[in-house]
Amino acid sequence: MRLFSEPENKIIKELVDAKSRGIDAIQHLQAAKILRKQFDFFALKWTVGRAPSISIYTRHTEDSSKIEEYSKLYFKVADFIYFLKELESFGFIAIQTITKKQEREYSLLYDRNKYKYDDNKNEFIPINEHPIDTSDFIKGDTPPFEEVSPGVYTLLQVDRHEINLDFANDLEKYGLGIIYPLPLAVDYVNHNFQTLEQRLLKKQFYTALWAAILGGVSAIAALGALIYTLATDNKPTTIDRLDLERIETAIKSNHISEPIEIITNDTIVVKQVQPAQKKK
Repeated sequence: MRLFSEPENKIIKELVDAKSRGIDAIQHLQAAKILRKQFDFFALKWTVGRAPSISIYTRHTEDSSKIEEYSKLYFKVADFIYFLKELESFGFIAIQTITKKQEREYSLLYDRNKYKYDDNKNEFIPINEHPIDTSDFIKGDTPPFEEVSPGVYTLLQVDRHEINLDFANDLEKYGLGIIYPLPLAVDYVNHNFQTLEQRLLKKQFYTALWAAILGGVSAIAALGALIYTLATDNKPTTIDRLDLERIETAIKSNHISEPIEIITNDTIVVKQVQPAQKKK
């Protein structure tokens, strides 16, 4: 399993935290609610069947930075849905499907507390629409006005981007269900975003590292003993003067012609031994 990024870990933690709060927090596990919270679209609509399609609605703007941001919304939504599919494959979550009360031609996410949708005109209308007569300066149908602040009204202009892809089928499965965190996800969050496998590998690594350290200490100790032995064996051997005199007497009494030279610094230097010649 791959490592998750910080934003991905944040999503997993939010799901686990919502589950820990009990059944009253189940709304925070709704994929639709998370989609609306995570992404700045006005509405998200998809149709499945023979001609699957996705429509992303955004507020009309002339701001170039907003236009660029809105142009990336489809990819952000796709990334999120594919992340849910990945979590499902890892055994982190299960998707609980909400029972459909009736068959529908499409699915649509938007703020139902503020707007209503006219599917015949494919447009959104503010629930508290303010009636303003624009016939004197605008000919034909005009978008509805909505109150953006007390006493301030503006036209509700919404742009639509339609994409004909089978990704709508993934939205149908993951976009309307309940994201249920499984015990593996809970364990992952409770252990500082480390899986059981990662923790076992970490434990094995430290065990092997400790064994290597102990082995290294033993090797260093053995090497030290060897160096000490070699150094000790190469030191000059010191003999008391009395012992030197006894050795000298023994050599002369056995008629050996000076095979050993006695040095006053108490060090023995061995010369090549010349055998004594026999007397005739």
